[in-house]
Amino acid sequence: MLMTSKSPFDYQGLSVQVTQGFTTSHADDNNNNLYSKYNIRYAKAFNDKFAIKVNFAYDMANDWIAND
Repeated sequence: MLMTSKSPFDYQGLSVQVTQGFTTSHADDNNNNLYSKYNIRYAKAFNDKFAIKVNFAYDMANDWIAND
């Protein structure tokens, strides 16, 4: 798996992302289930050779509801 991320030297500061939507299930009485995802990122460069980056993510969803 190849993963690339934003450099804390080039992209400093705080960023917040909120994603919401619905998943559909025919197995329960309530056909629409809320999907939420929250991301927070903070990056700070102290000089041209040392920087930090912190990422937090929270996902909430109702998936795979069985009716058997």
